[in-house]
Amino acid sequence: MRLILFLTFVLLSQSALAQSASVLNPTGLPLPRFASLKSDEINMRVGPGSRYPIAYTYTRKSLPVEIFEEFAHWRRIRDHAGSTGWVHKNLLSGNRTALVTEKFAEIRSAPKSSARVTIKAGKGRIGHLSACAPDWCHITIEGYEGWINKADFFGTTREEVFEEE
Repeated sequence: MRLILFLTFVLLSQSALAQSASVLNPTGLPLPRFASLKSDEINMRVGPGSRYPIAYTYTRKSLPVEIFEEFAHWRRIRDHAGSTGWVHKNLLSGNRTALVTEKFAEIRSAPKSSARVTIKAGKGRIGHLSACAPDWCHITIEGYEGWINKADFFGTTREEVFEEE
């Protein structure tokens, strides 16, 4: 009888933990992950709700942000400068973008330092990422495409590898 009660308690405890985890991460998607801003004017708030004060207003569509926490319909994000706050999920896009953080980033014809430079992108330029290997990502900036070294932009982790579906 004690064994049955103990097993019931364990199962209920695991169920409660699983439910609380889904409340903390309602999408079930991995955290942290990257997204981009959907429009040119997005308010970042100090808390997860429209009643919280606005901490900052972004004015740049497609800016990459890192989602590192979720609460209901709100996502806590970090931008390239390290600022954090909350935005509504409808203001974020799953489109992967990159923000050039170096004075000039060399976009190359292949994912290696010896490859031909196809264009130099200046600091602050935003491009679309379609694939990432351990050190390089395939990027399209203003109609030009090639490979950019991960050290030259914000929008992915060093370890992340993906291909656009």
